[in-house]
Amino acid sequence: MGLEALSPDQAWSEGADLWVFANEPSTFLSRADWLLNFQISTSRMHKSPSLRPEALQIIEQTGLALQTNFLAAEKKLLISTRQFVPAKWVLVIDCNPQEWITEIHTTWKSLARPSVRAFMPKALDSAQFQKSWNKLSNEECSISMIPTGHLKSIHPQESKD
Repeated sequence: MGLEALSPDQAWSEGADLWVFANEPSTFLSRADWLLNFQISTSRMHKSPSLRPEALQIIEQTGLALQTNFLAAEKKLLISTRQFVPAKWVLVIDCNPQEWITEIHTTWKSLARPSVRAFMPKALDSAQFQKSWNKLSNEECSISMIPTGHLKSIHPQESKD
């Protein structure tokens, strides 16, 4: 695995097809959301549809099988981003650090193994990431990582002068 650490100044530059964020409060995620016309925050507010109680009662009374997997909340959001940022996709994942790496790997494989830029969650460092990734795959890949907590805030209320 080609693992490269990037500075926060290089975070928004070209160089990776898939950008990955943890779904946790961070200046990186806030800025990405702004650049993506608030698609990330809009998806957070989305409520999955649910069946009306009358429909559920009819299904129960008739003994029909109900597939509810279409109602399950997704742990990840994949956005096509070519017109907004210099990447093909942005992936936002909502889970613990180990699951985060597994979700990246699963998506990476399904997208034909693109280069990755990981905006690291606060609870994960590069050594942990590399160790976990190597357990999942020994395939060649290009991953650049951005450490969290180094970009100045773009929100005035968060800045401390």
